[in-house]
Amino acid sequence: MLFVACETAAHLTRSLPDAAVAAGAKVAIGFEKNIGCSTANEWVKYFFDYYIQGYSASTAANYVSNKFDKQNTIRKLRIVE
Repeated sequence: MLFVACETAAHLTRSLPDAAVAAGAKVAIGFEKNIGCSTANEWVKYFFDYYIQGYSASTAANYVSNKFDKQNTIRKLRIVE
């Protein structure tokens, strides 16, 4: 489950990704800091490029975030499993 919006994972153990996993999701991904709309849309596009190639959600998210981190546009991705 992707929560691609500002501060969706800002509160450890009380965030949207934590609630999703507690409710049965295998993995949930959110951001601890702000993320711009155009950056979020681009992040999702690249995420699914990796995901449809067979990478796990966690691996795809890490690959994409590493790419964006070099551009200083992603702030603190958090993956809950």
